[in-house]
Amino acid sequence: VSAMATLQRSKLDHQIQDKGAQPEELARTRSLHYSYFNAEAITDMAVLATKVGDDLWRYRTPQGSGITSALDFLVPYLNKDMRWPYKSFDQKSSRLIPVMLAADQAQHSTQYRERIEKAGFTAFLSGKNRDKQDIGGEISQETRRDVWLFSAYAR
Repeated sequence: VSAMATLQRSKLDHQIQDKGAQPEELARTRSLHYSYFNAEAITDMAVLATKVGDDLWRYRTPQGSGITSALDFLVPYLNKDMRWPYKSFDQKSSRLIPVMLAADQAQHSTQYRERIEKAGFTAFLSGKNRDKQDIGGEISQETRRDVWLFSAYAR
């Protein structure tokens, strides 16, 4: 894992710009999906690295960005009224929820959960009832599974 964390640092240096944008992902036709997908992989690596005492969460690239910069770039688009300004086939931003919750848990924070709730996903996070996003299929089965797995793991 330690060698993988070292490799991840060099990838972050290349992948994430100073304000958290991921230019290679933004150039793709499914830019939101690939930005989220890459953020998920980076977050997963950071969680694994933490298990062996390596803190990727605090790592800063030469441009001053890091994992939280990438997440901070994406978090405004949890709000469905905030249109993703790059090429994309859809804006299923609820996919970001499991990644944001994992980041919060790893950093002993609630900053992303608060943003998730502010974007209107409180009922979904509570698990008590189906919320309005369900009507249009905003929350995918994959997102539901990941949040359920995350919540089961967090206990």
